[in-house]
Amino acid sequence: MDNLEKLFEPYLQKPRFLEVLEVVKQNSEGDIWLMSSYLYRNLARELYGEIPEYETDYDFIVEYRKEPLHVPEGWTIKKNSYGVEQPVKDDFSVSITDIRYTVRQENSIRMTIDDFIDGAPLDIQCMYYDINNRKIVGDKGIDALHRQMITINNEDEVEKYAHYKGTDVRTLLRKKAEELRFGVREKAEDK
Repeated sequence: MDNLEKLFEPYLQKPRFLEVLEVVKQNSEGDIWLMSSYLYRNLARELYGEIPEYETDYDFIVEYRKEPLHVPEGWTIKKNSYGVEQPVKDDFSVSITDIRYTVRQENSIRMTIDDFIDGAPLDIQCMYYDINNRKIVGDKGIDALHRQMITINNEDEVEKYAHYKGTDVRTLLRKKAEELRFGVREKAEDK
């Protein structure tokens, strides 16, 4: 376990996360990968301070998602903006995405987890925590975290992501950077 895994370990032991992970395990089989804000925002908090702890939503990619979803008492199932059912409790939600049904529109090739993160909209999103192997993976995302700089990783995907968020790309970049107290570089070659 290197330094990032050690820094992130306390977040894996939080009661809310353990409850969320149990719901994910009940509704999936095989490998489980934690993605997105819960990972990179809390790592940024540990590395640089100043930003609040993040416990709003949890994004998981799984090897196989069971259907229909089952949730414990106190949870509900709601459709997200993509029309996909997800577990929800109080003020947080859990996205459980089956890797088998994740494809890139331009080539309709089924994704591996590494393919998936390589095509993420922003470089900070190009990392995941492998639950089974207890390892943070994704050089682009880790590099963005260490540089404290957010860059567009995939032009097509960032356009879709901005549209989904109801904003334009520049505003999206600025907002993500402000959340982390990072800088913004619109293109990777602007180094």
